[in-house]
Amino acid sequence: MKCPIIYLTPFSKVDVNRREYFAKYSLRKYKGIDVKIYTIRNLFINNPPLRYLGGLAYKFRLYPVSRICNEISSILSLRKIGKLEAAICLNTMTTQIARKALKENTPIILDYMDVFLKANGELTHYDEKAITHADLIIFWSKAIKELLNKIYGKLIKKSEYVPFGIDIKNFDKHFTTANVLEFRKQYGLQNYDFVITYSGGIWVFIRRRHMDFLS
Repeated sequence: MKCPIIYLTPFSKVDVNRREYFAKYSLRKYKGIDVKIYTIRNLFINNPPLRYLGGLAYKFRLYPVSRICNEISSILSLRKIGKLEAAICLNTMTTQIARKALKENTPIILDYMDVFLKANGELTHYDEKAITHADLIIFWSKAIKELLNKIYGKLIKKSEYVPFGIDIKNFDKHFTTANVLEFRKQYGLQNYDFVITYSGGIWVFIRRRHMDFLS
C-alpha cells in the first residue's frame, strides 16, 4: 500500500477556495497524487487534556504555553497517522510540528504563504529555524523568494515559485487599467476619504472594536 501525503494547515476552517484545496486538486489532476488535508484544530482535539490546558492558557493570554500545548498535541496526533510519503505544510508552525513528528527521511514541503520579516528584512528566529527543516520551500512571491535565498541561501535546500493559481499577465492587464475614480464613485467615496483595502481572510480575525476604531 502506498504511503499517503498530507497537507497540514494551521487554520481551523478550510473551504474549497483556499490554497489547501488548490494544492489537493492540482496534485490529483496533474500528478495523480491524492492528498489528505489535516488542520491543527483536528489534531488538537484528539488530546482533551492538552486542549483544555491550551485553551485555558490562551484565555489568560499565556500564548507561549498555549502554543506549546498545541504543538505537543499535534505531534502526538501526527505520529498516530503512521508512515507518510511526504508532508506539505502551510507556513512555518506546521513545518516545525511535522519535522518533530515524522521520521527524518520523510520529505517536508513548506508552502510559505505568510512570510513575516523584521525591519531589517530578516526572518524571526522561529521562522529561520523552520526553513532549515524543509526539503523544499514553495514561495508565493518571486520577490520574497529572491530575498530569502539571498539572505538564507545556505539554509534553504531547494525552493520554487508557485503563485496561487493566478495568471499574472491577465491580472496585470486589469490592474493597470483600473480607475481609482470609478472605484470611489461606485462605492460613494469622496476624494478625501481614506480607504483601507485588503485581499484575504483577515476579516475573520478583526474584532468589533478594531472595526469601530477604523471607522
